[in-house]
Amino acid sequence: MALQSSRTWLLPLGVTGLLLLLVSLPPFVSPSVRALLMAAFAPVCHQLPDRSFWIDGVQLAVCQRCYGIYTGLFLGSLLLPLLGAGAQWIYRKAPLVLSVALLPPALDWGLQLVHLWHNTPFSRTLTGLWFGLGAGLLLTTTLCRTPRNLQPQPA
Repeated sequence: MALQSSRTWLLPLGVTGLLLLLVSLPPFVSPSVRALLMAAFAPVCHQLPDRSFWIDGVQLAVCQRCYGIYTGLFLGSLLLPLLGAGAQWIYRKAPLVLSVALLPPALDWGLQLVHLWHNTPFSRTLTGLWFGLGAGLLLTTTLCRTPRNLQPQPA
């Protein structure tokens, strides 16, 4: 897969990096900015205190699984140039990549729901990271494809 330009790749990298920074900022900013950040991420995360990371007594803006997702989105964007031809495979196999990315967090959540597994901060973060990594690779691969490569390709 050919990248359109380094600026194209920098867009998803910058956006995902900014999101990761914003969810990490609450312990390091004033209470008014902290409240704004918490409110900004409340529509996309339950922000349960017992399922969130805390730094110096201040909760981060998202829960552990969401923090893993944001970290994975950034890492997936960061890793795209290292994939070379593998990026094209990821794009062509998007449904498979998404399914594999969704399976661990779905199992972690679902097995907890039916009381067959007790998830932990580590399992929530790791499964979120796994999903975010797959989603970040897919997002960046999709955004960075040249128009020439947008033609359907045989599986």
